[in-house]
Amino acid sequence: MKSLFAYGSLQLPEVLLAVIGQTLAGVPAQLEGYRCCALRGRSFPGVRPDADAVCSGILYRRMPDASWPLLDAFEDDFYRRLSLPVQVAGGRRESAEVYVVGEENWGLLLDEPWDLQRFKERSLQNFLRDHS
Repeated sequence: MKSLFAYGSLQLPEVLLAVIGQTLAGVPAQLEGYRCCALRGRSFPGVRPDADAVCSGILYRRMPDASWPLLDAFEDDFYRRLSLPVQVAGGRRESAEVYVVGEENWGLLLDEPWDLQRFKERSLQNFLRDHS
């Protein structure tokens, strides 16, 4: 089974539940060489390559196979799913699937970082209503 590195709304149990129908335990992880940014006109973030950046998130190990079509539909064609190395506690690297903003959408990435707490306070309830 493949692992998922979540850096945006999928870090939240209630969003994961709405998308795949269950919650999973995750571990903190980092994606080196990628920058997590707010997106123009959207409440969710995106990542793109940036050699000097590190993106923090959660690694969900052994994501159920039945979840991948649901995740792909949720992320739609705005993102590309790539297998990338992420770093977990102790510096160990593991391969994970990561949804990266497609190059054709890089113009929507803002210079400001995306803030999970701000998302929870301002957008989560509407986001869940729209994705349930």
